[in-house]
Amino acid sequence: MKRCILFFCLALGAAPCRAWDQNIESKVVPAISSEPDDPAWSKITSVRVVLAPQKLLAPQGGGAVSFIDVQSARTSKDVYFRLRWPDATKDSKFELSGQFVDAVAVQFPLLPDSMPSPFMGEKGKPVNIWRWSAAMQEPQRFPTAYADYHRPDAVEKTILYPTQAEDLAAEGFGTLTKREQRSVSAKGIWADGFWTAVFKRKLTVPDGTAFKKGTVLPVAFAVWDGSGKERDGAKSFSVWHNLLLDRPAPALAKNPIERGRRVYNRYGCATCHGPAGEGGVANPNSQVDPIPPLKRVAEGFTEEEIKAVILKGRMPVAKDPNGIKPRLWMNSWKALMDEEELHVLVDYLFSLMPKEEEGW
Repeated sequence: MKRCILFFCLALGAAPCRAWDQNIESKVVPAISSEPDDPAWSKITSVRVVLAPQKLLAPQGGGAVSFIDVQSARTSKDVYFRLRWPDATKDSKFELSGQFVDAVAVQFPLLPDSMPSPFMGEKGKPVNIWRWSAAMQEPQRFPTAYADYHRPDAVEKTILYPTQAEDLAAEGFGTLTKREQRSVSAKGIWADGFWTAVFKRKLTVPDGTAFKKGTVLPVAFAVWDGSGKERDGAKSFSVWHNLLLDRPAPALAKNPIERGRRVYNRYGCATCHGPAGEGGVANPNSQVDPIPPLKRVAEGFTEEEIKAVILKGRMPVAKDPNGIKPRLWMNSWKALMDEEELHVLVDYLFSLMPKEEEGW
């Protein structure tokens, strides 16, 4: 039966701060600017969120940035996020020589009262992603294309990208699209080995995430390091945390199985194992394809064994060594997951065993 869970993947998400959800308060202020060095930000509480490399899907990689400091504020009309993270080099020039640039993103569910997979959402549960790249603020110089060689008037082209951030939506891997509205703006500065970027958007826009008073909104983050050749899926990122909009942090459920269910959802375990561990997610050329359900995990693992798998991680074995690599991998969570989260997650997984078949 252990073979059934050969590819046990815990959410394949990024790490929390070795703790339960971080609570980021969006403070109401009379006024604040989009300038990253505005002194007004010194009065806004900063929360440190730990990041982890993305190893779920190609291109696996990232991990150059281990944390990001997050602040949020609101005026009567707009919402702001100030993000600060360490980066020893400023990479803002995107040329045709294989260079990559520094970037940051913040993600929210698009539907109210939903917690989709933090890995770009899932079908029927879209996410809204705001992304800023350091290249957007600087003129980018591109040499004359080969096709222009015989044109006497061909000159090197200079393109100035807008300081507008990208406003994106997704319902899972491979579905990322640009939204027609350009409602999000952003500005970043690099100094003393740190990037600081500020996003700004109106509190409510058509078909966008709404920042309503008295609610808790899931929020997640991602960072790309240009010097590390990070791009696309190669990045450092987090799972969901809580954005508090004029209300206290939500209380954890008293029942450990319910707490484990939340860990399962918050880390996006359904990305690989399906909702409630139902399985059925394709992993081409893996010896276990599709990924099986988790309802019999208790038959294949003791509590300590399954914890060891979660902490150490595991690569799926290819059915055909000469074929494609299985698309879904499992991370090691040894340095990332809080011990209590790990414990209640295992409680939840064991609870999936059909009651009439329990014999352990």
